[in-house]
Amino acid sequence: MTHIVFLDRATLPVELPNLPHPHRWTDYAQTSSSEIIPRLQQAQIAITNKVAFNQETLAALPNLKLIAV
Repeated sequence: MTHIVFLDRATLPVELPNLPHPHRWTDYAQTSSSEIIPRLQQAQIAITNKVAFNQETLAALPNLKLIAV
């Protein structure tokens, strides 16, 4: 099952559509840079509006397949 994590939901106050495939969805209102890796450790998809990723962060997340901005 795909795990999707929205890292900064509070920054995008719009309704998002329901996804038609099986998934697990986790929302966080805000995410600091030190929280990115622990929150995305098991995720395949990250959604972010303001949270920035660097090369070290991406290297530590081998399960991550997609970042939606």
